[in-house]
Amino acid sequence: MKESLTQKQIKFYQEYLRNKGIAVKAALFAYDTTSYKTASKLADTNLKNPRIREIIEKELNYKGITVGRIARTFAEGLNARIVAYSPETLKYNVLELPNHNVRHKFLELLLKVLGIR
Repeated sequence: MKESLTQKQIKFYQEYLRNKGIAVKAALFAYDTTSYKTASKLADTNLKNPRIREIIEKELNYKGITVGRIARTFAEGLNARIVAYSPETLKYNVLELPNHNVRHKFLELLLKVLGIR
């Protein structure tokens, strides 16, 4: 028999999915706390709960968000190129120059998602 979730855990995963994966924000909301430290610990505990992870994975898969798709998106972001508009041709052109600003933002996000930063 699968472990049933508490009302606060249900509220957590619903808010987590609604706010696009901001776990601490979901914990602040679900557990009615104003302590970022407490919310961070609650978020970590909830995301380690196998039942909550299963529900979140099913919902993300239903929406077409898979680990492979996320990895491809990060890879594209980490390889971003500069796009420049040409007034002569009235078109946008991808230049063979790296867009370090976009790459840096993707790298920061990736490190945050992996829990490294």
